[in-house]
Amino acid sequence: MKQILSRTLQTGAGIVLIVLLVIYVDWSQVFQTWRRIPLSMALATCGIVAIALALVGVRLYILLRFAGLKHTLSMALRTTYTGAACSLVLPGQIGEDVARFALLRSGAPGVQRRVVGVLLADRVLGALALAAITLLGLYAVPESISLPKNTLLFAVAAGTVAMGIACLWWKKRGQIQFRQSATFQSLVNTKSRRHIAMAIVLSLIAQCIDIATYWVIGLGIGIHQLGYIEYFAIIPWIYWLMVIPASIGGLGLREGAMALLLSAYGVPATLAIALSLAVYVIRASTSLCAAGLLFVGNGWGKLKNMQEQRSAA
Repeated sequence: MKQILSRTLQTGAGIVLIVLLVIYVDWSQVFQTWRRIPLSMALATCGIVAIALALVGVRLYILLRFAGLKHTLSMALRTTYTGAACSLVLPGQIGEDVARFALLRSGAPGVQRRVVGVLLADRVLGALALAAITLLGLYAVPESISLPKNTLLFAVAAGTVAMGIACLWWKKRGQIQFRQSATFQSLVNTKSRRHIAMAIVLSLIAQCIDIATYWVIGLGIGIHQLGYIEYFAIIPWIYWLMVIPASIGGLGLREGAMALLLSAYGVPATLAIALSLAVYVIRASTSLCAAGLLFVGNGWGKLKNMQEQRSAA
């Protein structure tokens, strides 16, 4: 009953945010702003999004491999692109995790437990990389912008500690049998530190590439007040807010936060909202197209193998 009530409240809050976004945004100005984006910039941004998600997929593949799960790189990429698309239409990051689990799990309970361990490890590594990028962004804030850096630093540290406490509580309650999973054994295995280091480096590179999408689209719509480095002080906080399961795909919450943060740099709210929505549309279309192409390619490969087997027989 409590879970049903919680889900209902989360969905209701997300619907309210979307309604407010639809009512209070001047959509004619948003569409007019989008027309300024050159086609070359839009296509370049799609490529940037595809590369960033591909790196996340490689990170997932590394975790799957040392957890003893024999999923292919193609499967990891399909899972990542599909999860990214689902995260844009469901509350918080729930859609992404559910989609990835549904694609990676199999009938064996032991395999399902290892998949959960992999997804948890993937989420933790991504959060640690985002925390590092957030700390880096604190030093990208210009002196003219009066932001409480000490307060923000404390918030990042408190969030990291809270995440660690949550993981320990989950393990103690047995909701995630992390210690019994092959993922945990691989994490504490000395030979696997190289894989963990590779996953962390991929996470950092993916975050930096992903932030470039906002910079490129920002230049396209006329936001010249911020350089690439300044976005490091803004975008990580948007991502932290999107973890909160109070919005559907981050709609409404992300746009309000973007308008608030960019106002400190003198960017009009209309441009900030247009930037946020443009990245949302590009991310959704890119992830859906990439996932569709990978699924079609996988199905075509299986069909070709079946035809070859029949001809050989």
